[in-house]
Amino acid sequence: MHSELIPLAGGVNAVKCTSPEYTAVEKLSMEQVMIINPDAIVTLNTSFAANVYHDKIWQDIKAVKTKRVYLPPREPINWFDMPPSFMGMLGLQWLTNRLYPDLYPKDIEKKHSIFSSYSL
Repeated sequence: MHSELIPLAGGVNAVKCTSPEYTAVEKLSMEQVMIINPDAIVTLNTSFAANVYHDKIWQDIKAVKTKRVYLPPREPINWFDMPPSFMGMLGLQWLTNRLYPDLYPKDIEKKHSIFSSYSL
C-alpha cells in the first residue's frame, strides 16, 4: 500500500514487502540496500532525507550519487501513501516527474505553490 504509486508512475519497487500487516513498512539492512543499489529512493523519513547526502555510508549508492532521494510533499496532507486519499493523484504526478523528468516535465509541486515543499 505504501508503494502503490511507484508502478503507476512507471517505476519498479525493488523492495518486496513480506509483512502481512497492512500498515507495515519494510526495513532493510545497509547490505540489502547495497545489493539493490537503487536508481532512486522515495522515503517518508524526513531525517533520513535531510542527512543521506552527508552520510558516508550512503555515498556509493546510485540514488545518492545522482541526487535522486525523494521525500514526498505532505501539505495539506501526505501526497504519497497515508492516509489514502485524492492527494495520491498529485503524488502520482509528482513521482512521475521525479522518476522521469524528461518524459514528464510537469513539476506539480512547483506548479501548485500553495502547497508547502519538502523537496531536498
